[in-house]
Amino acid sequence: MPVKEAGGSTGRLTLTEREAEKDLGVWIDNNLKFGPHIAHSTAKANRIVGLIRRTFDYLNEEMFIQLYKSLVRPILEYGHCVWQPYHKTLCSDIEDVQRRATRLLSNLKDKSYPERLRKLKLPTLEHRRLRGDMIEVFKYLHGYYDVGQPQLHLASGRELRGHSLKLRKDRYRLDLRANFFSHRVIDEWNNLTEEVVTAPTVNAFKSRLDKLWKNRPSMYEPECQMRELLSATTSGVSVVSVALYRTRMSEFINMRPVSRPAGGEVGIRAGVSVLILIVFFPNNEFINMRLCLDQLREEWDYEQGCQA
Repeated sequence: MPVKEAGGSTGRLTLTEREAEKDLGVWIDNNLKFGPHIAHSTAKANRIVGLIRRTFDYLNEEMFIQLYKSLVRPILEYGHCVWQPYHKTLCSDIEDVQRRATRLLSNLKDKSYPERLRKLKLPTLEHRRLRGDMIEVFKYLHGYYDVGQPQLHLASGRELRGHSLKLRKDRYRLDLRANFFSHRVIDEWNNLTEEVVTAPTVNAFKSRLDKLWKNRPSMYEPECQMRELLSATTSGVSVVSVALYRTRMSEFINMRPVSRPAGGEVGIRAGVSVLILIVFFPNNEFINMRLCLDQLREEWDYEQGCQA
């Protein structure tokens, strides 16, 4: 990864300024952000996906699962507790690698991304990162790590309505602080059951957590919040609300038409960022329109991968 260097001197010591630096396999820029690491990881993982596509003329589901889990997914998950993204754009960039990889299977190419994940029994990467956070909290609280200054604090006795290992949630002033590991894991951890958090081993914890979360929306739906919003609307009554959906048009084909549920076409021009007005109805019209956009995006990603 190219870095910009600017030399400065203080007496006999020469200092070098870099825009990004790699430490223990994780890239971090001079603003203490992990955008360079995510860009580096997704680019590397995409190259591996392309290598698999060029190497194997035919892939069945079993072969794909073994190749993907051993060669691609570890790249996207290494050290995720440190660089966990909270911007939707970065989360989408990571998820797109798995979205593109699952299209390598010819028998699943025409299915939607959630359908492909269910068929392959592959959770979304967003779900995997959350699961990894819970595993790290379990290890931390059960003494698997030798820590000096504790970062996670157990709640007091009066706050233990739930399980016996609930964490205390302190107040914070900045949104950035809310995304630190010591803050972002608290709500999810406190919502677990006593049986899960008191598991005797790490493997037992993983098994019980997977059983508890087997029907969790984020398991196969990377954008489950939108789906949950739709399901919360009142059935039988025409509830209409308007949402602004920002999308990067460079990811779509230049002026390629998109079918709308009501008929007609929408032209999408590449290279610009626009706002699309989406109307929510109690039926499936929003879902159908959103699936049209998702399908167009997947086709564009796949065609770009074939040209690479």
